Amino acid sequence: MRKVLFFCESVTLAHVARCRLLADHLVRDGCCEIVFYCDDHYDHLFSAPGYEIKPLLSTAPATFIEWNLKSLPIWPKHRVLSYLNRDKEILEAEKPALVMGDMRHTLQISAKQLGIPYLNVINGYWCSSRNHELPIPNVPIREVLGTALSQRIFNFIKPLLMGAHTSPFKQSRIDNGLVPVKSRSLPHIFCESDYTAYLDLPEIVDMDLVNDHKRAIGPVNWSPNMEVPSWWSEIPTNKPIIYINLGSSGDSQLLPELVDMLAKHKVTLIVGTASDSIVLPDEYDNVYWEKFIPGDKACEIADVSISNGGSPTTMQALASGIFSIGICFNIDQLVNMQTLKEKGLGDYFYPTQRDLARIEKACLRAINDKPDLSQYVDILEQNDPYKKFNQFVADILLKHDITE
Repeated sequence: MRKVLFFCESVTLAHVARCRLLADHLVRDGCCEIVFYCDDHYDHLFSAPGYEIKPLLSTAPATFIEWNLKSLPIWPKHRVLSYLNRDKEILEAEKPALVMGDMRHTLQISAKQLGIPYLNVINGYWCSSRNHELPIPNVPIREVLGTALSQRIFNFIKPLLMGAHTSPFKQSRIDNGLVPVKSRSLPHIFCESDYTAYLDLPEIVDMDLVNDHKRAIGPVNWSPNMEVPSWWSEIPTNKPIIYINLGSSGDSQLLPELVDMLAKHKVTLIVGTASDSIVLPDEYDNVYWEKFIPGDKACEIADVSISNGGSPTTMQALASGIFSIGICFNIDQLVNMQTLKEKGLGDYFYPTQRDLARIEKACLRAINDKPDLSQYVDILEQNDPYKKFNQFVADILLKHDITE
């Protein structure tokens, strides 16, 4: 049986969750042996799988958040080199027929050097067929000069800034005898691979699907396998419900103020704090909260979702036909929400005091307008990402069986 390796970067729960789901369904299909490499940071949220899990050097979630806050390169040169060395050690020892990576962009070098096909799992908005303007991250200058002027300045200096993020990969490709990537853009680095599985659908995101090496499998939605909180049956149904969960990569420090602001309206709030350190005000009888909440069940009864703007939470909301408001902490969340806003499926803001009032207005507007998103609910219901992914893997393995 052919061996397939999963390399999962554990900077956020979303990456781990979607890789575990894909691996779980692939092992059930029985077409290959799976070995899963991942940091153990989120292991406590998952049951024991039907495949072996081994440790992988990965950026710690807290470090990832800090680097995003300071707009520092997520992959500095020393990190890229250490990843490359570890990649090669694992690939040479395991000798897989295929390696799949989620945010493990060094595989474009290490796997290529060893002649191992590399399947990149990534959101389609990074490899869009359209030339989107990259939104300005949440940097201090934006609060001083405003978003519009800051965006123009950012567009002007963007090539220089992006160079700091992409140059370690570009130089490493040259040092390892590979064809250099000429562009300084993040998408060109993120999307470089032999094969690409997009975690989006073309009806929602414009993607580069120019050949059969790139396929759209659609969103992979995950919620913790847990019972609903004890207060679930007490949630009133005679008022609009707002589901708030800023996730593992959001700015949860905003939660108390956000809850205080929205709870004054005639609504019910269901809040997942995702943190032991966040304590919400207990003065409101229309606020229900826990550290972890099954997001799929919350979206089923909610009228609006407020999240960090990441793809997993927004697609979970869309699957239930509700509008998404993203309070975006990093560039990935901004790009995702930019795409959804263009489709009328959501709106996005920055995690700052200045944006709180705008978030309140957008939330109340979505409740009053009740946008009809039913066509997207149908599209997502009809899609089977696991069947598409399993077929993609089987096709890749067959192709390389024939050519070897």
